[in-house]
Amino acid sequence: MTSPHTDAWQPFPVNALPTTIANYITAAARSIACDVAFVAVPMLSCLAAAIGNTRWLRLKAGWDVPAVLWTATIAPSGSAKSPGLAAALRPVEQFKRDSRAQHSGEHSPRYMVLDTTIEALATLLAGNPRGLLLAVDELAGWFGSFDQYSGRGGGDVAKWLDI
Repeated sequence: MTSPHTDAWQPFPVNALPTTIANYITAAARSIACDVAFVAVPMLSCLAAAIGNTRWLRLKAGWDVPAVLWTATIAPSGSAKSPGLAAALRPVEQFKRDSRAQHSGEHSPRYMVLDTTIEALATLLAGNPRGLLLAVDELAGWFGSFDQYSGRGGGDVAKWLDI
């Protein structure tokens, strides 16, 4: 019997997703010649952000959780992680463009942030009670920025970990 930590690599189970999403992920990965996981993993976060605060899962009485999903794609440099992320974000960008066109002249909601501080995120969330998608291309840069811009003299690491 093998240990679960030594099992052979398994491909991302694209077929477990709804057909439309699976087809999009497969076609996008094929078009940029990357592993389907490089599109599918960030796509899962995009889908969770689309649900936002509209639905919560009740695990047991008194323990409800929103559709928050933190994902990261880890692979060697040059393996097409960034193009995979861009492909996953494309539907969010299209939705944003369609929303702005539909609500021209009105305050259009924000759906995604690419780079932010805790202070800026708090302000953005106040105007977007449904929630936001935080899309970061490089984890190292995001981790490095945790306390860099804090006007309070630190504390962002603890806040991000709390989130």
